[in-house]
Amino acid sequence: MQTSEIYKQIVRPDNIYKAIYAMESFVFEKELLSDKSGIYTDKYLRHYSDISLYAALRDKYNDILIDHVIAACISKINQLTKITNNLFKCNIYFKAKKYDEGKVEFRPIHTSNLLDQICMVAMLMPIMFDDSSKKRELSPISRLLPANFYGNMPSTNMAELFKPWNKQYKEYSTKAIEAGAEYKKNNKYKYEVNLDLKRFYPSIDPLFVHNYILSKWPVGTSNKDMKCIDWILSKLLYLDITGLPTSLRGLYNETKVSKNNKGKFHNVGVPQGLPQAYFFGNICMTLIARETNKLIEGDAYYYVDDSVIYTNVEKDNGVFKKLHDNIRQEMHSIIDNGPHKVSKDQNNVYYDIQFYDFNDDKSSHFEINPVNINSLFFLAKPASPLNFEISTASDEYDDVSLLSKCIAILDVIDRLVTISENETQKKLLKRFKKFYTNRKNYLIAVQANDIGYDKDKIDEFINRHGLNDEPSNSDFFDRLKDDVFQFEGKLIAQQIADFSNEKNDDLLHVVKAFEFKCLGSTADFNRQNIDDYFYYSKFLKHYAEGKDIQINQYQSLESHQLLRVIKDNQRLTYSDKFDRIKELTRSTNSLYGN
Repeated sequence: MQTSEIYKQIVRPDNIYKAIYAMESFVFEKELLSDKSGIYTDKYLRHYSDISLYAALRDKYNDILIDHVIAACISKINQLTKITNNLFKCNIYFKAKKYDEGKVEFRPIHTSNLLDQICMVAMLMPIMFDDSSKKRELSPISRLLPANFYGNMPSTNMAELFKPWNKQYKEYSTKAIEAGAEYKKNNKYKYEVNLDLKRFYPSIDPLFVHNYILSKWPVGTSNKDMKCIDWILSKLLYLDITGLPTSLRGLYNETKVSKNNKGKFHNVGVPQGLPQAYFFGNICMTLIARETNKLIEGDAYYYVDDSVIYTNVEKDNGVFKKLHDNIRQEMHSIIDNGPHKVSKDQNNVYYDIQFYDFNDDKSSHFEINPVNINSLFFLAKPASPLNFEISTASDEYDDVSLLSKCIAILDVIDRLVTISENETQKKLLKRFKKFYTNRKNYLIAVQANDIGYDKDKIDEFINRHGLNDEPSNSDFFDRLKDDVFQFEGKLIAQQIADFSNEKNDDLLHVVKAFEFKCLGSTADFNRQNIDDYFYYSKFLKHYAEGKDIQINQYQSLESHQLLRVIKDNQRLTYSDKFDRIKELTRSTNSLYGN
């Protein structure tokens, strides 16, 4: 294993530094990181918590810290090779998603400690990228993702693992809308079909992804390197969730919790929340898109499991059964004919990819209607610079002006929603509504900053979101669809972080109590053992207790002795100083192969 060229690439300091360099782009749930120190064996790292280490690693020139992190990562990766059953440990938080058929459906969000996530990405990069020419290029596996895929696409920019979602979603939306308008004019296609998948990430069989990637790996790869790729996939797809309380294992995904012969419980599906899940999800979608195109021929646009297809295929729910059967047959064929089979020492976990049918509001089939493209461009144009305008606002007059702009745009969106007959346009309008509503709420919170949040305002927030009600009668899930609860809650938590703990307790206690009620009144749960597994209360606690640590990204560079000498040397011209600073940063970067 350790003699393979791919393994040598993984544990090279420059490869691990690349993972550290892109850290902010792949730690999707930084609020779930631990605030406890002493979790690392390295003496230098022992006093760091995950949260403080994340903040410190934003400084990419802190060479002493980075050297210790790289050494710890190399040690961790080496440990994974020594024992077959040695896996990354994974924590799970339960995110209430919707109330349906008399119960609350939860989305499991996975996380691991920060060093493990850096190790995961260091191991994932040889599968996603080809850095052999010292210029980042897509690997043969990443090139399997077709041109009509837009979500979670690998990025060749070293600072990011995936292309920014906001730019990608804008491109996806724009191209899909323009195509619909064109087909309405030329009558090439008659129908627009929107497909969505049920519980996508938990429904993906890790064994399928494992065998599929191995089957697509370039012919001619050495046996040593193939064994290394096989090993990487086994460590990224199967995680140790043994620490999850027994009472929550059924909630994790009903009965789909597998246990290996060493007594360790594995994750179900691919671990949503961790970086590899989003790449593996797209790999799964390549097969789904291929099979979909065989039955629903046309022009398709995919944003992960969300899709828009223009076609002449008539509406027929029977197509879903055939599509479902074909996808299941193809996946089982890849599993049955691949190097890895379902293990006899595991409880069988039944995975099934399913679409919402046309009777559900998440999948639809209708005749292409004229789309007011100009109105959508009007909404998209001010969205791009709005974050910059908010962050650079110099006084309250700027804030008031930006708030007025958001309110005016939201009024336009509400009018467009009422008159639109196009389902794709309605879906996009709802996305824009979330975006502008969040910015409006942020600006309102900024104006309230001088007086802070008192108990009345916290109570108003709690009542408005129905947090004191039973889940069946609460407005919480309707507001969750508009993506405002988490954003508003974060703002309030940030506002009260500097005030008394009593205010923090008021907010966090009510949110946690509501999450516990979401488990159901008849649930047999030991509350004391599961309090720490609720997503929203953990998320808000991060901000309410002031754990969102900010650090100057160039702190080490600014305090560098040579930099101070350059700055204080009065004999150097501005141009000379600039050239020497460039040389200093170049020499620092060269330590890690950049």
